[in-house]
Formats: sequence, C-alpha cells, structure tokens
Amino acid sequence: MSLTYQNLIRTIFLFLVVLCFRGNTLEKRQEFSVPLAKISIGTDSITGKYIRVKVFYADEKEHAVITGDNDILIKTTNRGTVKTLHREEFSRAFQVSEFEAQELAKVCRGFIETLEIFEHDLKDAKFERIRYLDGFLPKFLKSFKIMLLLVKNENDYRHINILLPDTAYDVSLNSPKTDLRILTWKLKKDYILKLRIVTKELTYQLKIWKTRELSKQPVDAVRYTTIENLLDLFIKVYFNFPADTRNIEEKHRH
Repeated sequence: MSLTYQNLIRTIFLFLVVLCFRGNTLEKRQEFSVPLAKISIGTDSITGKYIRVKVFYADEKEHAVITGDNDILIKTTNRGTVKTLHREEFSRAFQVSEFEAQELAKVCRGFIETLEIFEHDLKDAKFERIRYLDGFLPKFLKSFKIMLLLVKNENDYRHINILLPDTAYDVSLNSPKTDLRILTWKLKKDYILKLRIVTKELTYQLKIWKTRELSKQPVDAVRYTTIENLLDLFIKVYFNFPADTRNIEEKHRH
C-alpha cells in the first residue's frame, strides 16, 4: 500500500470521526481579540497571479497597499482620504524599501503576539480558543507569504499554492477542517509538543528578524532565508503535512 493511499485512508477515517463527535465532545469556540493584521490579496484578472496585498491594522485609520514595485499608504482623515505614494526604482524593486520594512515590522508585531497566545493555549490545552483562532490564522499565513514575495518582487507563486493550497482551510468559524486538524494533533503522540516547539522557535526568530533585520540601515540588506524556512516549517506542522523538525526539537532539548 502506497504512502499516499495510506494518508488518504487515514484522512477519511479522521474526517468520519470528526463527523461523529462534532458538536458533542469538541470544544466550543471561545472568541477573543486576535492581534493579527488583516491582509487581503489582489490577483491579476487574466493571469491569476498575485499582484498586491492590502494590509489593515485594528484601530488604525490607515492601510498599506504593497505591490511588486510602488507601494501606497492610505490614511483616512477628517478631511477625507490621503494617499502617499512610495516609489521604487525598477532596478531596486527586489530590495526591501524603508516603507516596506516598516509595514513588515507592524505585521510581525501582531504575528508574534498571536504565536505567543497560540503556544500558551496549546500548553494549557485551551482548544476552544485555538479553534477560534483557526478561523483567522491559516489565511493570514498564506497572505503573509505572498506579502513577503511581493516585497522581494518575485513572480513565481506556485510553491505557495503547493505548500498551502486553498483547500487546506476555510475562512470560517464553523469549519470541519478546523476540527479535523486539531483532532489530528491530539491523536498523534507528542504532536502538540512538536507544534509548540516549532511555534516557539518561529516566535523567537521573528523577534530577532524584526529587531535586527527590519531596522537595518540601509534596509535593502534585509535577509529572509531563516524566517521563510521557519515559516514554511510551521505551516507544514500546523497543517499536519510531512515535516522534518528534528534539528529544532534537538535544539530545544538543551
């Protein structure tokens, strides 16, 4: 029996378990204030490629539009809407600008806070809060990946859709995919501990990246590799995709 077929059978079995127990033994969702930035994705109507993201922050009367070249800050004032264009030279569009670094830092601040909440809730088995968070976190993860690529002016987004297909989650507070995901964590031996370790490592590296890289002068020297690799690993573990976490788990044992 192939590994793919085994995984399919296992997924179907878990889904049936969810259908049997859903609404009876699964925790109800507990609402709380999720500090993630809201990132909406814009695509080209012809090619389907991602061409921009709009980044909104709670309680702020402004939002940013990030594209592969020029970016815009839009503020709402008593006198109306004010748009500030941040131009980028074509030859330097692949480098992070000061404006983009500022926006990434703001997004990271809310992401770090959310990861810390998530790790604490995993530790305390507060799955009613985790189920609520799952209505927001998956979409944010994909949107953040796209934002990073737009900042670097990269055009090949295929690996994002392979890493995290839209079918892996629902933007919903009542999704059976949430139930299946969390039930799978519970059924796998030591899986929640693994997820906590990867979450703590991503949180730690995001703090370093935000402080050291995004505050660089000049900011165009920002490095991404460590953060992107850890983000990809977190996504794989969170969504129960195959992932090698041995190095990180060994690191956290010492």
